[in-house]
Amino acid sequence: MADSFRGETVLLVSHGGIMSIALPRIAFDAHDDLARARWVPHCGMAEVHVDSDGWSLTSWPGRLEP
Repeated sequence: MADSFRGETVLLVSHGGIMSIALPRIAFDAHDDLARARWVPHCGMAEVHVDSDGWSLTSWPGRLEP
């Protein structure tokens, strides 16, 4: 999706469990254990910024644990 719509804002809807596992693994600035600390709830929203440097997690539902 990110490659198909470069430079645009895209909304992707998916199961929270999939996003809880996938996003921390593809975002270069996310903790590996983020999903264990804070699972994406039903209707939760995570925001990711994608550019030439890679994927960056800009928001996660609830509080990010250090």
